[in-house]
Amino acid sequence: MIDIIEIIDETQKMNITDEILHKLPNWFGIESSIQEYMKDVRDKIFYAAIFHGKVIGFICLRHVNPFTAELFLVGILEEFHRQGIGCMLIGAAEEYLTKNEYKFFMVKTVGDSSDDLYYARTRAFYRNVGFFPLDEFKEIWNEQNPCLIMVKTLS
Repeated sequence: MIDIIEIIDETQKMNITDEILHKLPNWFGIESSIQEYMKDVRDKIFYAAIFHGKVIGFICLRHVNPFTAELFLVGILEEFHRQGIGCMLIGAAEEYLTKNEYKFFMVKTVGDSSDDLYYARTRAFYRNVGFFPLDEFKEIWNEQNPCLIMVKTLS
């Protein structure tokens, strides 16, 4: 059984982020970025997926404005991909967002013009849970990592 729990403690958020992202080098291979993420998650809404007492994934949400929240960061251990855990984390996030009257949920990911197969899987996951591509920007990150903004409406 997998439990989804909200994490409030800032140190716990940082430790979970550190542990999970370091085990996902195909998505998070830049150490300085991991260190930034560890700092950035502290003040954000954060849920963890727990399996037999072990954290196997997490999702972190960023308030954008009173109408919109961003899926700021998500990570699930690769051996647990395609088992519904991402959907469970998205579900917990959407429950929180709906309860707090957000109207839109957005995510930034590496865009379609990149040939990165790992991020192709990520985009497919986001499409599967109801996000739609809005626009791709090479200026947000860089030419090698085009930023695709995807959105979904919340009911």
